[in-house]
Amino acid sequence: KIFDASKALLEVENFYYAVSQLAQTTMRNAIGSVTLDELFSKSDVISLHCPLTEETKYLINEDSISLMKNGVNIINTSRGALIDSKALLKGIKDRKIGSACLDVYEEENDIFFEDKSGHIMDDSVLRELLTMPNVIITSHQAFLTACRLLALEGEHRRGWDRSDDRS
Repeated sequence: KIFDASKALLEVENFYYAVSQLAQTTMRNAIGSVTLDELFSKSDVISLHCPLTEETKYLINEDSISLMKNGVNIINTSRGALIDSKALLKGIKDRKIGSACLDVYEEENDIFFEDKSGHIMDDSVLRELLTMPNVIITSHQAFLTACRLLALEGEHRRGWDRSDDRS
């Protein structure tokens, strides 16, 4: 049997909350703006794309999670401390959060950037998140594209060129 996409109806509503004036101006005409509480209560998927500031630290916390739809999917490719990890774990255990996809983690500096496979992990929250089938943690791999690697190579070479000039 062949699926006829022309007979299917998919309703998608896009909305955003902007933490900066620039983002607000950029997004205003593209999709509908809502309050942060509305975004939490209406969204099936919440994808974080913002810097870590005093205003955005723990944007996802127990209070915001309580406003979310049951089964919400949370994606964070920005900064780990946008999410209160303990609140995230509780939300997953309570089945309020359906899944979490994290390229960043709140306390990642001592964890992600070297091989710790032969060590017992001290971070009990991360240890438990890693055991869950509905959690993906990719330890800063979102930047790892061919384009970015070429840019890093170019930066590295320019650094070598500068050091050669100084000798």
